[in-house]
Amino acid sequence: MSYVRGIDENSPVLIPAELKPFVGYSTLVASVRAEKKSELNLSFQGYITKAVCEPLIIRLKTYDPDRYQTVWGWYGHDCNFLIPSHRQFCLIIFVAMDKWKKSSLQFYLYNLKEDKLYNWIYFELFPYKEIADYDLIVKIFSPISQLDSMDYISNPSCNFDDDDFWNNFVFKRADDKYLYLSEITRLHS
Repeated sequence: MSYVRGIDENSPVLIPAELKPFVGYSTLVASVRAEKKSELNLSFQGYITKAVCEPLIIRLKTYDPDRYQTVWGWYGHDCNFLIPSHRQFCLIIFVAMDKWKKSSLQFYLYNLKEDKLYNWIYFELFPYKEIADYDLIVKIFSPISQLDSMDYISNPSCNFDDDDFWNNFVFKRADDKYLYLSEITRLHS
């Protein structure tokens, strides 16, 4: 959530994440634009779920069943997404539980331009004790991004347009190689 100055300088006004891009527009215009963005994002998420997430999860469970006994996302989904407005790529997030009942967060990036899937390896894949914590992603991402609300994951009206995060913690390169992305070469086998 962001704040803007209210009627007087001492009273901040809370701005919901889905309306941040439309500050300055009338409430009606902001609501209509947020609704259109929601429709586009839901279509995009549906496509990525069918074309990328489901084959990825099937592959992980098939080739490494001990590490991927159960896979789920928040809010009753198989996986969740962080999506910028341009929708040229998205970060796919889900939790995997192994046969020893330890859960770990999994991060993947799908780049539509390249039609490639990557494992995002910025964070170590270690079990999180508070995996059911509603704000876990916000807590994890806060040191490296402007992610301040789970709305960016739960609300299809929200896009995550933090260029510093995408450029320096996802797509950062050294010697013409990605530092935090490891390509997954065989998704459909």
